Amino acid sequence: MKGLGYRTFFGGKYLNQYGMRSVGGPEHVPPGWDEWLGLVGNSRYYNYTLSANGKPEKHGHIYSTDYLTDILVSTIDQFRYIKIQPKTIDLNTRPWGINTEFVGFIP
Repeated sequence: MKGLGYRTFFGGKYLNQYGMRSVGGPEHVPPGWDEWLGLVGNSRYYNYTLSANGKPEKHGHIYSTDYLTDILVSTIDQFRYIKIQPKTIDLNTRPWGINTEFVGFIP
């Protein structure tokens, strides 16, 4: 997609065992993503670790700073408003709580 002028973002749950040492740890970022915010291990709203572009980022239990859904929304907003070329992005988020997925293109 990069060759077509897209910037790509993934945020949320990837695979159940993503980030475990036996499969590459949180440092492993699957190919093709410009920005990566993958949940390490199984689904949690609090007390979890994210792989932020391959760097482990631990979160605790404080609603205002650690609630997973809010972290994803904030990161999406930051990604959407970066004023660089190319302007078209592939935005792929997977909040796990309600079994929904948003995959969209934002011009």
